[in-house]
Amino acid sequence: NKSFGDGVQSLLTFEPIWATYDPASPRYWAGHDAANPTAFSLQVANPIYFLVAALAVAWGWWRRYLTPAEALVAAGLLLIPYGTRAYPNSMGSFGRFSAVVVPAYIVFGHWLGRLPAVGVGLVMAFAVSWLVAYAALFGAAWWLV
Repeated sequence: NKSFGDGVQSLLTFEPIWATYDPASPRYWAGHDAANPTAFSLQVANPIYFLVAALAVAWGWWRRYLTPAEALVAAGLLLIPYGTRAYPNSMGSFGRFSAVVVPAYIVFGHWLGRLPAVGVGLVMAFAVSWLVAYAALFGAAWWLV
């Protein structure tokens, strides 16, 4: 049985994130989502979505794209689920938790604003194709999408 201290240590070492990709770990993505192809597995993607949102918030705070209040709200929106659900859920649902970090979208806008039109088009084409694939898997009642 795991203790509170085990959970704290796990969170401080980011174990729920990296263990998702460690085949020797009970948190390994395939143990929770073996039926999905890797490219479309939310168990594979959840830590990535979380890290991208955290990177965007940190970058936005550092570059002053975000106000202190926006950065604080964003940090709370990331840290509350990380502190309460990352350990017991093995980063499950973190794509959804990361999607509501609205200040990250301000930073994504800054990033896209620096790209040439062709780059924005490529990023959007990739994002739309990913969304279509997830929607198709969901519509087909694919497990855990």
